[in-house]
Amino acid sequence: MRIYDYACSCGARFEAMVANADITPACVRCGGETRRLVSAGAALLGHARLPATADAAPKSWEGTHKGNTEYIAKWRRELDKRAELEARHPELAEQRSPVVAHEGRYHSAPLTVDELSRGAVHRPHAHTHPHPHPHPHTQPHPAPESKPKTTETG
Repeated sequence: MRIYDYACSCGARFEAMVANADITPACVRCGGETRRLVSAGAALLGHARLPATADAAPKSWEGTHKGNTEYIAKWRRELDKRAELEARHPELAEQRSPVVAHEGRYHSAPLTVDELSRGAVHRPHAHTHPHPHPHPHTQPHPAPESKPKTTETG
């Protein structure tokens, strides 16, 4: 059974649970004939899911179930849906710029080709200190202390 919205010529509007959509119930106020309305309510079935990103797509022959054409077509449709979504909502687009540095100071936030081409090589960092930039963040290792030689006299 489903719930439908109904209206009557007397102005009454109501919901009714009916087994057959072709049968219209009598008006709850005057008992007259009613007509079914197009429901403007939200559906409570299912769930929202964003299309998969390119990172989730298979990247190997084995990942495509050895070239299964149906599986590849499914992924192509999924990636096309994602491209359409990103075209409508650029804020959801993935960053697709190749990474050029990911070690050292770029470990937590890799440097990309886009940042490099914009000249954004120097990023602010978390610690504060009084000396000017740019500088390497490496400390020279102190020389090992030498112990004075002791001589035994006998």
